[in-house]
Amino acid sequence: MEVKTAFDRLLPLQKKMQAFLQLQWGIKFGILIDPDQRNVSIYKLGAAVTLLEDGDTLTLPELLPDWSLNVSNLWATNV
Repeated sequence: MEVKTAFDRLLPLQKKMQAFLQLQWGIKFGILIDPDQRNVSIYKLGAAVTLLEDGDTLTLPELLPDWSLNVSNLWATNV
């Protein structure tokens, strides 16, 4: 899992996610959280990248079968 900071550029992080999947370390998926664009990219070995936005639900059934998180809950809110 990687969270983009204000100092990061998106393209190098995307390439990093793809590179980790290509390594023979048994990594099957990666998650890239982009607070600037308020989205989450799911990288899975052998599959297209899935982009989740506000209103979507993040699930990882391969790792956490009964877990889910609304993407909107990732962003700070003003209370």
